[in-house]
Amino acid sequence: NEFPAFSFILGDLHPHLMALPFAVTVIALAWNIFSTPMESSGSRAWMGRLALSAAVAGALYALNAWDLPTYLGLVLLAALIVSGPSLTNRLQAGGIVAVAALLPWFPFFATYRPPLVQMSDMDPAWLTQILLFSRVLGLVAPYTGVRTSAGEYLTMFGVPYVIGVVLVLTGIGWDDARRTFTRPVVIALASLALIAVVLAAPVTLLCGIPLVLALQELSRNYAARPRTFALVMYSAAWLLSLLVEFVFIRDLFGNRMNTLFKFYYQAWTLTALGAAVGLVVLAMAYRRSLPLTWALRAATAAMLVLGLAYPVVASRQWADNFTDWHGLDGVAYGDPDEVAAIRYLATNAQPGDVVLEAAGCSYYPLSQFPFSRVAAFSGVPTVIGWENHERQWRSGQPELTAQIPVRAQDVRQMYVDPASALYVQYGVDWVFIGQYETGSARAECPTAGPYDIDLARFEAAGWEPAFQSGDVTLLRRLQAN
Repeated sequence: NEFPAFSFILGDLHPHLMALPFAVTVIALAWNIFSTPMESSGSRAWMGRLALSAAVAGALYALNAWDLPTYLGLVLLAALIVSGPSLTNRLQAGGIVAVAALLPWFPFFATYRPPLVQMSDMDPAWLTQILLFSRVLGLVAPYTGVRTSAGEYLTMFGVPYVIGVVLVLTGIGWDDARRTFTRPVVIALASLALIAVVLAAPVTLLCGIPLVLALQELSRNYAARPRTFALVMYSAAWLLSLLVEFVFIRDLFGNRMNTLFKFYYQAWTLTALGAAVGLVVLAMAYRRSLPLTWALRAATAAMLVLGLAYPVVASRQWADNFTDWHGLDGVAYGDPDEVAAIRYLATNAQPGDVVLEAAGCSYYPLSQFPFSRVAAFSGVPTVIGWENHERQWRSGQPELTAQIPVRAQDVRQMYVDPASALYVQYGVDWVFIGQYETGSARAECPTAGPYDIDLARFEAAGWEPAFQSGDVTLLRRLQAN
């Protein structure tokens, strides 16, 4: 899994990170809807705000698809509660949320095909013919593997988790505990304990118990106050943490890795917001007690130090104590000759041009320029990118997936035969010859070079050196050809 500090240190400009400001904005908009007095909920101004909030939430499907259910769900929940007990009002609010979230982004909703696995492996096969049900089964599957241990979960969420549990416990009226521990609550807690033992799922207890108690408190008092906000944030996070223990999204990995990754990122965001507000709520609740006030201050300081430990320590570890620090520009870490050639290509390539470079593997080589570096840093498309990532984004599209090894082999053939008809087939205008193409760098990738390259053959086939620096050559097809 990831969390924001890791994402920033890794430089991982992944959709889950890029969508984070939108996710936090949607949470704020949902709270704004929830804070509206119930008597004003049917006004045109309120419905306009609701529609705008839902429209912003709908953008999350295009930004990072699995953020949509969680954060749009918060907007919908806020609208339904504020609409009051009237079924008509609630249906109206729900309709506004659904239409406003879908309509502005309908072209994307209608044409986007997420990279999910085929349902051909579903048994019995007739399940694939059931409308909607088959779609749900195509999206999710039960998880029966090894579940998250208590230590693993607390390593990820320990600091905000402690604040959340304290917040929940302080909401129980211990002088009249029967108001909290009603029969449904006791049954729910006992069921969670049984599930945790039978399925060896400790997160069921870690998240399930405070979730039940938080929901019980919210059911009695859900006024728009800071405590309510913190409890809602924690409740949503704990619910997500429970869900990924038992179901996962069906993708080409065939396991819950990506599901855990996506939803733990949401849970991290929710618990971070819940912890920030929760600490203030606790401070205000016990401000008249000097010992408790100082205890809270000391605990808050300790948690801030713990929270800062990873960004400080990991930054130095990942950057080798900044002994070879060149800044945030990834190009600064590349071979100078290759960088110069890439900059030349970026400046001189025309719209629609295609560059030929080595086929490559995901993430390799470590601590060097990665494969597909020419296309990545110039913006000029290439014939084939990172093999595994190409496969991920085309899962569920067998005709495109089948092209991946073919294109990798075609790249090899084009370097061997500069007169190949494949150049016309792929529209290649530029040929990059660098350390991965010649094998002068350790590739660690079976689909990449070295290739059998002869510059004389390229010149005879109508290619000219457009740029040369050291052992790097950038070729361009002669205009006459």
